[in-house]
Formats: sequence, C-alpha cells, structure tokens
Amino acid sequence: MVKLVKGQNDLLSQYPACINEWDFNKNHPLSPDAAVAGSSKKVWWICCKGHSYEQSINLHVGRGYGCPYCSHRKVLTGYNDLETLFPGIATEWHPYKNAELKPSSITAYSKKKVWWLCSRGHSYEQTVERRTRRGSACYYCSGHKVCLPCASSSRRVVAPPLFSVICFSSPFASVRTPAARQLTCCRGLYYLYSHDTR
Repeated sequence: MVKLVKGQNDLLSQYPACINEWDFNKNHPLSPDAAVAGSSKKVWWICCKGHSYEQSINLHVGRGYGCPYCSHRKVLTGYNDLETLFPGIATEWHPYKNAELKPSSITAYSKKKVWWLCSRGHSYEQTVERRTRRGSACYYCSGHKVCLPCASSSRRVVAPPLFSVICFSSPFASVRTPAARQLTCCRGLYYLYSHDTR
C-alpha cells in the first residue's frame, strides 16, 4: 500500500480539478487531500449532469473513466433506458421472452440481444443497439429472413421446387416421413416434405 504524503501524491495536489466532481456528502469524512492519487479505493463522484456514482480513484483520474450513466455503461431509469429514449421501439419489446428484463431496465444502446415482437406478429432476436443506433427493424418485414406463413395467406405456403410445406397446426400435422425436415418459423413449427415421399 502506498503511503499518503500530502502535497506530493494526494489526489487534490495531483489532480486539483477533481474537487469539482468529488461527492463530499457521500465520501465524508474522506477528502481529496486525504486520498492517494493512484489508489484503487472506490469513492463517490458527481458528474456535470448531477449523476452520483461510485468508481475507483485510479480508474477515474488515471484512465479517464467518467460517469457510467452518461456513457451508457449503466442504466439509470428515466435517463438513459430504452423506454425513456426510444418509447416507440420499446413498444415492440417481447412481452414474455425476455424474462424479467424490461425496457426500463436496459440502456438504450446496450449490445445485449433481446427478443422483439413487431406489429405484424413476427418474433425475432436482435441487439438493442442495432435497433436504436442503426435503425434495424424486423428481419422478416425488412426481407432479411423469410417467414413461411407470411409467404401466403393460405395454410399451404410457397415452397422451393420439389418441396411443399405443411403447417404443424394443419390437418396434415400427423403425417411423418423419414425425409421430413423440421423448420422453425417466427410463429411456430413447420415441416418441409419432399414430394417424392408423400
């Protein structure tokens, strides 16, 4: 442990500007002149926007780390969460596939993959950041993926040559052949059958 020598290695003498960010109330009785500048000790800071956060001294002054809320590294509900910044996109949050995670408890620019449900009923997985920063939307509606039930308004949908697709919920659901290949659709389970085996 480095010994504190006031005027030589204390935080205030080495980084005088830090006094503007030091949270005197939460750090009491510790003051900037009583803390070692390169210490790994966690203390409280206040950013220019009034956010109070805990961060080690060496990360803050040595590596230039700042407010985790302003940089969107941590969520602050009502400030940088998805529901607050992008209410329109938040309405497409899947109602049950994201477990306990809510639009108000994740940052608007998170790189975490979550589930969405578009207005046409397509369920798909995509990072929050792709939706908010890049404007990405439903894979099926944008044509990046094919939704078999949407390819036709009937039960029997358009299939590649030599193949036909039967909806799992159709009257033919009991049909099984060794050549059947299972497909997963955004709305359920489908089976692809070769015409030669039917």
